[in-house]
Amino acid sequence: MSNLSELSIQLRKLQSEKNAQANEIDRLQRQLRILSELKGVSVSDVQTGLQAACEAEAHGELRAIAGKLQARVDGLELGGAGGSSRKFANGGGFDGDDKNIPTQNQFNEEAAARARTNLQLRIGELQEIESNLRGEMNSLYENFQALTERYTSLPDIALRDTIPLLNIAAPN
Repeated sequence: MSNLSELSIQLRKLQSEKNAQANEIDRLQRQLRILSELKGVSVSDVQTGLQAACEAEAHGELRAIAGKLQARVDGLELGGAGGSSRKFANGGGFDGDDKNIPTQNQFNEEAAARARTNLQLRIGELQEIESNLRGEMNSLYENFQALTERYTSLPDIALRDTIPLLNIAAPN
C-alpha cells in the first residue's frame, strides 16, 4: 500500500510540474508575441529560428547519446561479452564511423524533400482545379451566349407576331 501512495504522490508532483511548465510556455508565447510585435519581427520568423536552433541542439544530443552507446558496446566487447555485443555493434546501426547517424543537413534535406513533394502534389491539385474551373467557365460562357441570342431574338419574334395583328385591326 505504501508503494501506491508514493506513486500517487509522485504522480501528483509530476502533474503539477507539467501544469507549471504549460503555464510557463503560455506566458513565454505571450511575451514572444508582444516582443515580436514591438520589434516588427513576425512570430513565424522567430519560430523558424528557434526550430533550427532546437534541431541543431537535438542533433548534438543525439550524437552524444550515440557516442555513449557506442562506448558501452565497445566496453561490452572488451569485457568478454563476445558475440552478442559484436552483433549489435556491426548490425545494429553503430559502426564506429557515425555513417548511420543522420546529420542536421540530412534532416534538413529530408524535410526539404518532403516539403517539395507536398508542394508538387498541391500544384497538381491546383492545376486540376484550374482545368475544372476553366471548363465550368467555358460552359457558363456558352450558356450565356445562347441565352443572350435567345433573349435578343425575343423582341423580333414578338414584333413579328404583333405586326400582322396591327394590320388586321387597323381600319381602312
